[in-house]
Amino acid sequence: MTASDRTAGPDLGFDPAKHPRIVEMAEAIRKGRATFRALTGAGFAATEIAKLYEPARSLAQSLPTEQAKHFADRLSEMIDKANAAIPAHMPMPKGLRETQAMVVAWNRYCLARDAYRLDAWEGQRERCAKLLKAFLVQTPAGPSTIDYLMAECMKTMGARH
Repeated sequence: MTASDRTAGPDLGFDPAKHPRIVEMAEAIRKGRATFRALTGAGFAATEIAKLYEPARSLAQSLPTEQAKHFADRLSEMIDKANAAIPAHMPMPKGLRETQAMVVAWNRYCLARDAYRLDAWEGQRERCAKLLKAFLVQTPAGPSTIDYLMAECMKTMGARH
């Protein structure tokens, strides 16, 4: 037995990338179940883990990483997010690619909205409207959608002074 035979791993007699249990184990490893206990908890027998772990680990490392898919917000969700004005929950219309300028514009709107909550007066309300519009024009939302969003958000912000 040569040194290359020892590093190549066991000869399983089949293509590891096509064996269903190796593919299942690779997916479990990609999801963070890489320990013996976690794999047995995921339904793998000890003999399977001993025999299939190395090919599954190498398959898991060779697979491309999954990107978290973000689905576009519906109009009602965008209105709710604009009314809540939480910096970490930016409205995401369909086709939006987040940029740093958009994040800054959204955070400015959120700060203005928080100031309005503390001291509601017409000047603060207008400032919020300008900052929300500055954010929305950077999105792929059309002019009619922007106008509707602005109207709905300003309805909830009736000045109290």
